[in-house]
Parts: sequence; structure tokens; C-alpha cells
Amino acid sequence: DRSRVAVILGVVNAGNSSVEGKEPTRNSILKGMNNAMSAWISMQYGLTGPSYTVATACSSSAYAIALGYDLIKSGKADMVITGGADSTINPEEIAGFNLLYALSTQNDEPEKASKPFSEDRDGFVIGEGAGIMILESETSAKKRKAKIYGELAGYGLTTEGYNIMAPKKDGEGMAETMEKALADSGVDKTEVDYISAHGTGTTLNDLYETMAVKRVFGKKAYDVPVSSQKSMIGHTVGAAGVIEGIVTVISIQNNFLTPTINLDQPDPDLDLDYVPNTGRKEELRVALSNSFAFGGHNATLVFRKY
Repeated sequence: DRSRVAVILGVVNAGNSSVEGKEPTRNSILKGMNNAMSAWISMQYGLTGPSYTVATACSSSAYAIALGYDLIKSGKADMVITGGADSTINPEEIAGFNLLYALSTQNDEPEKASKPFSEDRDGFVIGEGAGIMILESETSAKKRKAKIYGELAGYGLTTEGYNIMAPKKDGEGMAETMEKALADSGVDKTEVDYISAHGTGTTLNDLYETMAVKRVFGKKAYDVPVSSQKSMIGHTVGAAGVIEGIVTVISIQNNFLTPTINLDQPDPDLDLDYVPNTGRKEELRVALSNSFAFGGHNATLVFRKY
């Protein structure tokens, strides 16, 4: 029943770069609208359920996944095509982030510039990408004999109401988000085997995220591996939540911890297990995936092995 299939996607910058510098056409404005992403998918497959986009900066696609989860749990949809995409590598976006002093300036070795949790980190590296998760109930997936990759057990969403750019001091808002995710999913702190960090490589984010993990997990924080996908693929902004969520699901499936690369200078203030430079095998059952955005739009997704 295509009326019960929804499309929810997260995006910050849609198709603006595809029309930039070109003669305007009657379709230019349509291509640049953020809702175009979800609309095109609905039209392509004749889907008539709810279809919309979410824009919460760096947590956009994580928010989209959380909202999709709610549609399934409430019985308002049988399936949700969710995730996101972003097109951020263009002169305007790069200049804007640079003026915010958010980007790394370590250009001599660009492949080493993204270095979350390292003492010499100085900002993030912009990436681009897209990802899609198909959410549905276990009953629905089994009925159509779909391959089940994992379980989305719950989520936490918060808004810090503090600052458009800086996170709340000492990771208070980040910690609250993880606490809400654990409560929503019914997962005990002792069950968490891994955290996919937001881990941007900016001075404050990495410090406060580390502090937040310690606030939530206490002494156990030192036993929970925490790594950043952004060290390898850069910051894909609106697509980061879904891409990193997919990596987290595959990590659980394969019992493999992805590394935080370029972590060559450990920061004495950041003393957790960041899986430095080399991935490793480890039994994984439950993992968190964090997305902490400009504007204080925070999201934590909880994934469990199926």
C-alpha cells in the first residue's frame, strides 16, 4: 500500500550548487528547494504517504530517522524511506564556514586535516554525501522477506536553547540527549558497547562531547569505545546523521570498531578510548550514534544487533 509509505529526509543545502552560475530556467527554483529531495523520491515511486524534509543543520538526517521511527511506532506508516543528503562543497558554504573559523586550516596535508579528539585539531573538513535507511516494523520486514540489518531501538532529541554556534558548557545538552535516548530505548548504560561520536574535530565539540560521555556513563565511560567517522569522510553536514548511522549498524553487524584516524597527538583533556588510527574487532550489541548541530539541535540514535 503506497499510501502508507512515507519519505522523510534531512537536508541543509539542497540543489543550489546545481543551478549556481547558470542561466535561470523555469526549473531553477524547483531544483533549489529543500523539499525537492523528498518530493522526487515520492514521485519516482508513486508514494502518497507523508513526504517532507527536515533541516536541523548537522543533525538533519538523524532527526529524519527519529521522526520516521515515530511514524512506524504510531502505526501511521508501514515503511519510511529516511535519511538525507547534502551539497555543501561550493564557494558560498566554504567561505561561510571559514568565516566562522569552523574549518581546519591544515592544508599542507589535507588528508590529515580532519583529526577529531587530537590535541592539534583546529576545525572540520567539509564532506558531501547521501544515505538512506528503510525503516519498518519487524513484522512488515519479515512479511516481504527483507534482509534486516539491525534494530533502531529508540532515540533522544533535544534543543539546547543556548547559542547558535557553541554547544552548552561542559556538554550538558549533549549528555541530556544521550540520557533521553537510553530512556526511550530502554537500554541500560551498562549495555552500550560503542558510541559513534559527532566528533567534528573542532576544539569545543570534541571536548564537550567527551565531557558529556563521562557525565552519562561515569566510570564506565573509559570502557566504551568512541570513534569519529568524520576523521575519514569529513563532515557531511545534513547527511552526517544517516551516513554515520549506517556505519554504526554495519559495525554492529560485523563486530568491528571503525577508527578515529589522524589521532597522532593525544589531548590530555580527552582521555577516552577513541579507537585511534586502527579499527579493531569487538563484540557489539548496542551502540549510540550522536549528531550535535549548530543551533543546539541534538540527536542520539540507539541501534541494537538483530
